Amino acid sequence: MRGADEVDTNATLFNPKEDVPDDISQGHGGTVLVGRVRSRPGVQMRNVQRLLVTITLVSCALVASSIVASASNTVIRPHQHFVGLVNGRHLNAIVRVACPGPAVSNSGTVVGGQTMAVAHTVKGGGDTGLFSGVYAWFEPAQGGPRPTSLHFRTYATSMTIPTSIHVACGGAGVVEFSSCPYLAPCAYGWTPFYVRVRFVNIAA
Repeated sequence: MRGADEVDTNATLFNPKEDVPDDISQGHGGTVLVGRVRSRPGVQMRNVQRLLVTITLVSCALVASSIVASASNTVIRPHQHFVGLVNGRHLNAIVRVACPGPAVSNSGTVVGGQTMAVAHTVKGGGDTGLFSGVYAWFEPAQGGPRPTSLHFRTYATSMTIPTSIHVACGGAGVVEFSSCPYLAPCAYGWTPFYVRVRFVNIAA
């Protein structure tokens, strides 16, 4: 049984473009039991597609509400699973970047008002191991300077991304959430969580 502040990042949804079994068994995250359909093939497929759209919407709403409902100031403890959030998303987050003037550089500064946070989850995602906190940073380019890190000690506590941080003016990037600080020789047992982001230049 998952609590209000727990997110199941391993939920799997059926794809209507792929083969759909005649029976969908009871599962977690709002999956419903469907008996064997005996209607005509065209009607059957339309009914299945409607069902899958409903399941997708309900599942997405459950994940979103779980993240929002996480109790703030809940202390991060050892051997807990977590996911990182960038601007409220743990998947395909958008990070706005300011790269004004002629493109004399491939990097710009993060636009103000953007956030990172950590949410507790039952399984999957990252693992705090022996530690009681989570660090977050933009993975730097090879040979780049040491990144600025945010340090989270509680769940569901948003921290503002400093506008002094330089990132790419466009394209893809990664934010690493880890209980082990950047390049520190930490003990065995911790697992980082990665959020893929897309940089968008607001001055383009």
